[in-house]
Amino acid sequence: MYRNNPAVQFCLRAVREGWLGRVFEVHAVMSKQQPLAYRRWLSQFRGGTMYTFGCHLIDLVVSMLGKPDRITPYQRQTHPDENLYDNGLPGYRQVALPPMPGRYDDQLIELAQVIRGEIANPYPLAHERMVQEALLAASIPAGIVFVS
Repeated sequence: MYRNNPAVQFCLRAVREGWLGRVFEVHAVMSKQQPLAYRRWLSQFRGGTMYTFGCHLIDLVVSMLGKPDRITPYQRQTHPDENLYDNGLPGYRQVALPPMPGRYDDQLIELAQVIRGEIANPYPLAHERMVQEALLAASIPAGIVFVS
């Protein structure tokens, strides 16, 4: 969702080019209020809002730092009467950037170029797998164990 955002591209460039030194941690928040009916529907998924919204942030962190060595989920419930894990527990400088043209325009143009073979996919399957593995690990509330 944020891969082609000019501000995100600026941050990724700053990390890749070493402007910030060695980046060893990222603090991020992604909040969104949801109606009760949506929260109830979402509560059927053990990953809760981390799985739905956290994927966007995890994608960026994996892009900046690579595959994580370890992931510790901090899933919490902010409403004790709901069975929804809705809190994944997470210097300021303002940088002027041009406005984003369309929310998904550049992303869809890039996807078309990849499909047509005009450019290499900047997010290869190995990256997508790392994002999904990190997302799943971060979405599982503490104490839940899956046995295959």
